[in-house]
Amino acid sequence: QKGNDTLNFAASTNSTYDAGAGTNWITGTGALTSSSVMGGSGGDTLYMTANTGKYYGKGGADSLYVTMTSGSVFGGSSAGDTAAGNDTLGIISQAGGKADMGAGANYISAVGAISGGTISSGSGSDTFATASVFHGQRLGLGDGADSLSFAGAVTGTGTYIGAGAGNDTLSFTSTVSSASIIGGTGNDSIAFTAAAATTTSGVAQGYNYFYEGGTDTLFFTGNTTNTGTVMTFNVLDSLYDSVATEVRTGTGINVVGTSGTSDTTIAYVLGLSQAANVIASEVSSSVIDSVTSLG
Repeated sequence: QKGNDTLNFAASTNSTYDAGAGTNWITGTGALTSSSVMGGSGGDTLYMTANTGKYYGKGGADSLYVTMTSGSVFGGSSAGDTAAGNDTLGIISQAGGKADMGAGANYISAVGAISGGTISSGSGSDTFATASVFHGQRLGLGDGADSLSFAGAVTGTGTYIGAGAGNDTLSFTSTVSSASIIGGTGNDSIAFTAAAATTTSGVAQGYNYFYEGGTDTLFFTGNTTNTGTVMTFNVLDSLYDSVATEVRTGTGINVVGTSGTSDTTIAYVLGLSQAANVIASEVSSSVIDSVTSLG
């Protein structure tokens, strides 16, 4: 129904709560079994412990604050909603479940540990920021000039960060280890501190970067004298006949794609100086699809 409503729910089974139109306030900590909670067409605020239920902001610029162990949270009316609005998602912590914000210029932040589940956002210039550990999580943003900032450690072979199409900006100021990062098509800018290149003992982290198009620039700042492999730079094999690296004394390492007799610099890796720091490799689209799948 219309109006500015307040809804406070506890545990529920086989139920649907629909706040309707208006600027609604919804809060709940109980487990929802086969149940749904829905905002309306206005700018709703939802505070929830998301477990087995489904939670929808629906239309409008909604604000959702969640502790997630399972369940699903949607910024719009469904997964991938193209009319979801410019939503705010505040993650208190996440150990599982799915958060899908839909289209719009969405703002997503995390204050607690992110250790499982998926986060996705559709087309629009999105912002993602966390100072917490990011481990075992899968994050995929859609088309648009997105901004992503990671101040906590990013670790784990199952960890995936995808910025989507557009000229994106990514920043990593702590350890990055074993994770997979993909800038997508567009001219992306990715900045790493020394912690992303080495551990405290100087051991290479060895994570994967996946390239799909554009001219990407990767910056490493601080003490990056590491002589081991810092990253594998994976290029979609349909783009070039072969790929290789070139050490540019005093500058860094260029990644070059070759088609026939023509060479194209597809990425500049600044701040690294050892040939072994970056390994160039070609991978099939099926490999990239498997890496980027959000399940």
